[in-house]
Amino acid sequence: YRMVSVETAIAYRLARNDTYFKGGPKGDHFIKTIEVREIADAQARATELLARRADLVWDLGADQLQQIAQRKGFSVAQAETMRVFYLGLDAAGRTREPAVGNADVRHAIAYAVNRRTIVQNLIGGPAQVLDAPCHPKMLGCVGDAAHHYDYAPDKARDLLRASGFEGKAAFDFYVDKSMQAVGEAVAADLAKVGITARLRALDYPALHDAQLSDRTPMVLLSWDAHWVNDLSEMIGPFFEPGKQDYAHDADLQTWLRDAAATTDAVKRNDLYAKAIERITDRVYWLPLFTFVQNYAFSDEVAFSPSADGLVRLYRVHWK
Repeated sequence: YRMVSVETAIAYRLARNDTYFKGGPKGDHFIKTIEVREIADAQARATELLARRADLVWDLGADQLQQIAQRKGFSVAQAETMRVFYLGLDAAGRTREPAVGNADVRHAIAYAVNRRTIVQNLIGGPAQVLDAPCHPKMLGCVGDAAHHYDYAPDKARDLLRASGFEGKAAFDFYVDKSMQAVGEAVAADLAKVGITARLRALDYPALHDAQLSDRTPMVLLSWDAHWVNDLSEMIGPFFEPGKQDYAHDADLQTWLRDAAATTDAVKRNDLYAKAIERITDRVYWLPLFTFVQNYAFSDEVAFSPSADGLVRLYRVHWK
């Protein structure tokens, strides 16, 4: 495609490149013109499709997907991606919140969050509840090394009593606005065992600034490793020395550095298994679930999702 015009953050107009070489890997059935429009609100995107002012939309919620699926002339699709949702906890004490810095409290949080119910009620589709901080198909994601946490609110209450934080665990809980419904469900689960997580829903740039400036005792985020199918890009940026490291675990930093420095698959897996065991045992992260991308499109469109969640326009065709 050739870029015909750009209205930054509004619309991008593309025209088929008729000089694209014959026999190329992308095929030769390209749509002649495509306009990509940015519409921030998911319901507004669904409305544009139903009004036939759009042919393909994505980043829809489960409610919008259900609404469109019931309408004649439209199709929907769901596809799991490499993106992983997680709770990040300040074990290093950067925020000076003693509750989150306490290992028993972090374990209580892990037992208090009903991840399976959140997936069933808010995510749906092929999403998987995760124990390891990575997608199961990712190279180096040694799932057997991860600690498993059942939904066990009574065990969470016992841990809070043992920690001395019963009735005293209260802290700010930062959430990307796009994940606010999930954040509300997590906070509600924590409240049931006596933990007060004060929800702070921010746009991602502001939330990222808060992370870098020691203001996020607990954060709900997701990460797709830039679609690099390797654990080094999944957890490396968050546990190697730097402003995103809320663990400050010297052993973990060494294992990740050594794993990234070798191409020996056995050595890498051994090192990553140690890293996964440490991250989940000490609950630096509580992995939640894989992300499911929701798509809806006109029945006039032939479309199939990609596993990495990227919409490749050259693979979209008119029927």
